[in-house]
Amino acid sequence: MTIITIRKFLEIQSIIKLESDILDREMKILSVVYDKPFDEIQQMPITKLKAAVATTAPLLIDFKTSFPKSFRIDGIKYQIETNFGKVTGGQYIDIKTLDSDGGLSQVHILCAIMCRPVKDKTYDGAKVPARAELFYEKLDINIAHPLMVFFFQQYKLLNGIIVDYLSEEARKTVQN
Repeated sequence: MTIITIRKFLEIQSIIKLESDILDREMKILSVVYDKPFDEIQQMPITKLKAAVATTAPLLIDFKTSFPKSFRIDGIKYQIETNFGKVTGGQYIDIKTLDSDGGLSQVHILCAIMCRPVKDKTYDGAKVPARAELFYEKLDINIAHPLMVFFFQQYKLLNGIIVDYLSEEARKTVQN
């Protein structure tokens, strides 16, 4: 089974944006998906190329819409924090530092902030860069993409909750 990681997906998006020749684009995409040198892909008979493109295309457009409660990478089980009432101040600050225009290009960082090993009982922002790199190289886009959609939807709600909380605290301070 071929897994499209975040790294592969972002490389493919770049190829799609930059490559105008259809055949060249498809061969470059196959090279990324199957971790094969471009020269090797170029040597494939056209019938095999067409078949490979036909089996690869769904992997790049048919994303799952739901995500698991947890997942494993390199034998480590990661839990996904879906209850935004449990998000820590550190997680919130780290999310706020992400470039709002970065979108999918920063999904590995967002996942590293919101997903941590089950054995880690508390959030440690110092572990995020290494986890983000791991997720970039190994996390399946079919887990990352629905997580990103969920997190960004929830982030809007979280911002409202934070504003309401700060307003209430300011009101209490003024009354005292």
